[in-house]
Amino acid sequence: MHSGVRRFVDLLRHGALLPCTALLMALVRAATDAETDLFWMAREGQQVLAGGSFVHADRWSWAPVPGNFAPTSPLWEILAGLAWHLGRPGLIALTVVTLFLCALGLAWVARSLGAATPAVAIALLLSLAIEPPSWTGRAALPAVVLLLVALAAFHRLLPKLAATSLPTALAKVSLGSFAVAWVGIGLHASWTAYSLCVAAGFAWLAVGHGRRGGALAVAGGAAAIVGASTGPLGPAVWQQVGRVASAGRGVITEWSPPGSLGSAALGAYLAGWLLLLLSLRALRGGGSGRSLLALLIGMALAAQVAGATAERFSFLAMSIAMPAMAVTLSSGLPPRLTARLEHRLGERLHEAYWRNVLTALAVTCLPLAIVFAPRAYAVLEAPALTSLPQHCRLFSDDGTGSVAVLVRPDLQPWIDGRLDYWGPARMVADRDLLLRAHAGTLVPAGAQCVAMPTGRYPALSRALDASAAWRSMTRSGPIRAWARR
Repeated sequence: MHSGVRRFVDLLRHGALLPCTALLMALVRAATDAETDLFWMAREGQQVLAGGSFVHADRWSWAPVPGNFAPTSPLWEILAGLAWHLGRPGLIALTVVTLFLCALGLAWVARSLGAATPAVAIALLLSLAIEPPSWTGRAALPAVVLLLVALAAFHRLLPKLAATSLPTALAKVSLGSFAVAWVGIGLHASWTAYSLCVAAGFAWLAVGHGRRGGALAVAGGAAAIVGASTGPLGPAVWQQVGRVASAGRGVITEWSPPGSLGSAALGAYLAGWLLLLLSLRALRGGGSGRSLLALLIGMALAAQVAGATAERFSFLAMSIAMPAMAVTLSSGLPPRLTARLEHRLGERLHEAYWRNVLTALAVTCLPLAIVFAPRAYAVLEAPALTSLPQHCRLFSDDGTGSVAVLVRPDLQPWIDGRLDYWGPARMVADRDLLLRAHAGTLVPAGAQCVAMPTGRYPALSRALDASAAWRSMTRSGPIRAWARR
């Protein structure tokens, strides 16, 4: 047994450290954050798999708003719908696999720039520690990782492509860019903007490769824009992005400025700036990767500036800057600081020390993460939703509504997680009722049942308990429920 454990630890130290770090991150986030968007996406995906369309009038609410629903992540709805065939384990697996592949994708970009393995692992963990909300089972993270992988792949292949016949090279770049953008727009509507980043990034990376490199950049950029425009939603996706942003501005957390979200969000934003400034040290070295590093750092800085108005962009900045952070960490501390710390820290300044530390972290935490990962998704089995009457009109917060539409398809929600569909008016009204418990207007007219997280809305919970018109269906658990008498 001892020799087997030792061989496993040696494997981590000499080859499997990055995969194990990626798996650890994926399991930790699955254990600490149940992404409720996956729930309504799974229901939508099942509808599409049964023959429905992506764009449609509301299918299940008892109080729909005007206009059709159009998804921002069509492919993710299909994947979530397929995963739900396995129930709760399927959604957990989708979350873990998603985050695992995203971490490996970022690690590949960093390694292609020459970053050492321990530095890459530390940079990954820093990006998770500073902006954990960006590491969720939604498609937003895979979309930006796909962008970074596409830019790194073009940068890596450009010298070979420039040396082949021009028609062949143009065909390869165009088909590859089109396919990546088509998949990307299926992942997330943000690929409308990312296709423009591909075009600009290819042009930047092609500098120094002559007219042939310029022609390849133009062809790849144009193909990416065409691919984004011919995805599952067609050209209409370009209009949808602006609608989603305007719907969420100042109402949805990720579209709000960090300063309005409390000290933790503001602290994370400032810490992100510190890491970004430190990542500028990666540009001091020369080499063929300098143009890609400059591109990534420039994109990250632009995203972080935009993050002052919407936290979502600072999420993106941490992912985009992660490879540059790894290169900076790989190059070591500044020489003067190294000289001062050498006699105090000794071997801790060297790569072997950090490889051992990260190996110990992975060996210790992986079993714990595997045990606790399913608990975050226990809400899918909440007894409160089971206790509600058949076909009742449900009033709830959006997260509980997302659970309800998946596990109790007969229930009709007033709101669920499709916040860009509902718009700011419905979101504000929902939160006002949940938080204020207005006398005589506890819930919207026509609601027949209520479900919400225990303790999150105490005033409304007390008012429903005291009302003769409502009876409590549950007294404990992660969700409480009431029904009209």
